[in-house]
Amino acid sequence: MNAASLSIFQWCLVFWTLPGFQMNEIETIYASTGSNVKIKCPNEKVTIWQYSDSKDVLAECRNGQNSINLNLNVSDRLNVTSDCKLLIHNLTTDDLSTYLCVAINVSNAIHVNLRKLKVDGTNNLGVIHGTEGENITLTCTIIGFLPGDTLHWTKEKELLASGNTESLNYVFQAHRSDNLKEFTCMTHTIKEIYPLKTHVQLNLFCEYLTYYFKFRRAVNYVYRHYQMNVIVFSSISIS
Repeated sequence: MNAASLSIFQWCLVFWTLPGFQMNEIETIYASTGSNVKIKCPNEKVTIWQYSDSKDVLAECRNGQNSINLNLNVSDRLNVTSDCKLLIHNLTTDDLSTYLCVAINVSNAIHVNLRKLKVDGTNNLGVIHGTEGENITLTCTIIGFLPGDTLHWTKEKELLASGNTESLNYVFQAHRSDNLKEFTCMTHTIKEIYPLKTHVQLNLFCEYLTYYFKFRRAVNYVYRHYQMNVIVFSSISIS
């Protein structure tokens, strides 16, 4: 650690140990992979950006000289703006973390989380089970809803439902032709380069299959019973 880094670290230690130093609640922001994220500190007098876990100083804002700490192995996708906002270009999962912005006697934590879609009732393979003839409700929810988000439900490129909402339902009566079909939920946002998308497959319990298997069991029973009678009759005839 060189003299400049040591000076910043010691400065942070002083304020962490000052009486009355306040740590506010964690704020969560959501972003998609590939997007550019600008993180604003709730306190306009922010002077330091840090990683929450390691407390490593990521950026410093002093006397109009705002800069990334080059002594850290920081990605060149990270930068700090003239008004001390932390800027992450082309967000990746490596950037999902909690960042601290430090001002005099106060620190704010901002957690960067990934936007994603969640479909109710699916198993870990993305399959939903239902019964032929019954109503099926597909519910898709955006984790990290943003103003302007529009959700769509589609099947084989056919639009089934859409809405500018955090959670979108599509209700339909299951037909055997829907069995093993793939339904897609996706977002449409003007500002988003890569829309969110998730697929689910419908696995139906079909009535005709039930009748078929019942019929097969009945036929097998009659056939086995017939075979037993033939064997018994043959044995009696031989003796």
